Amino acid sequence: MVRQLGGDWMPTKPQAPLQDQFDLARERLDSMAWVGTTERYDEDRPELMKLLGLPDPGPMKHNASRWSADIDPPACDLIAEITQWDQRLYDHALASGRWPRVS
Repeated sequence: MVRQLGGDWMPTKPQAPLQDQFDLARERLDSMAWVGTTERYDEDRPELMKLLGLPDPGPMKHNASRWSADIDPPACDLIAEITQWDQRLYDHALASGRWPRVS
């Protein structure tokens, strides 16, 4: 998330430090009129459709797979380390009080 919103994300190009990318991503996120989350899609979709002046298409079909996997603690730690900047941006968006609601 941070690299896509805060950088010129091309795997072959050198990237700015993650703190700089985070700051730019947060600035860009703060300038958006609406940001939603996958977790709240069904609740937020009607509001987004209204904002866009479009008819609400109704609920989306969800993956009905019953598969789940236990992830071992070292893998969880690695995932948390790799995604720590994304988590900070996500936390910022939720803490701002603007997302996913629009007044």
